[in-house]
Amino acid sequence: KTVNYKEIKYRDGSTIIVDLDKYQTFQLSHNGDLTGSMVTSTKPVAVFSGNRCNKLNSFGYCSHLVEQMPPVESLDTTYIVPPHVDRSGTMVRVVSVNTGSTAVSYAKGTSKIYSKTLDTYGNFDIKVSGKQVVVVEAKNKVLVISYGLAARRSGSGDPYMTMVPGVNQYIHQYHVSVPEGFMPNYFAIIVKKSSKFNLRINNDSISKIELETPVTVGSVDYVVLTVKVQPGVHRVETTDQSRFGLTVYGHGTDDGYGFAANILGPGKI
Repeated sequence: KTVNYKEIKYRDGSTIIVDLDKYQTFQLSHNGDLTGSMVTSTKPVAVFSGNRCNKLNSFGYCSHLVEQMPPVESLDTTYIVPPHVDRSGTMVRVVSVNTGSTAVSYAKGTSKIYSKTLDTYGNFDIKVSGKQVVVVEAKNKVLVISYGLAARRSGSGDPYMTMVPGVNQYIHQYHVSVPEGFMPNYFAIIVKKSSKFNLRINNDSISKIELETPVTVGSVDYVVLTVKVQPGVHRVETTDQSRFGLTVYGHGTDDGYGFAANILGPGKI
């Protein structure tokens, strides 16, 4: 498919050059999939991507999906993707940000490992059900996005889009705001098994875990924890300053949201 801009048709592999003044914006839209588009600039810019309304080939209603894209240099090669509880499943998209081929392996919920090879800026989707954790490992840096699919119960949540932090983007303390108007809300915490009992939320130990899944990456044992939380501002940290990953999500009436607490490398925030 082609993209039309200023009466010029652009095809896959074409380059659109746009000059922007300070605080100007540029939006490119298309009925097709723009995944794999690369944005480069001479000065720092913010890039957002998503869909006006998409139900991700699931049942129910479509939802507005949008996230700010992290810069390529902040991406990682290893990701642990937590499940979305009370949802019909999760779709994980893996996107190459490299020219040439990129070898990717992934596991979902079992010890079986699958392999894929991505071409330049290529992508593929992993669809998982229920409470499965997905581990993605790539030879070169990749972008990983998680989509919470529609809830099975009528009226209890449409899809949402979340950037996934790589294991090297974990930090030891987060300050996050959980919005009003959604219930229930959850923290998904990815932490080394040896540091599980060092986790604190607002200075308190975690008293109740909704879901706990062990996973091993390389020689490191992690646990993926799902914890129900209330709206408001929370501080999440480890007492031994071990790094961990954190994503936040929640469900509402025909709505839902999700975001990563950090998608930049340590020292970048």
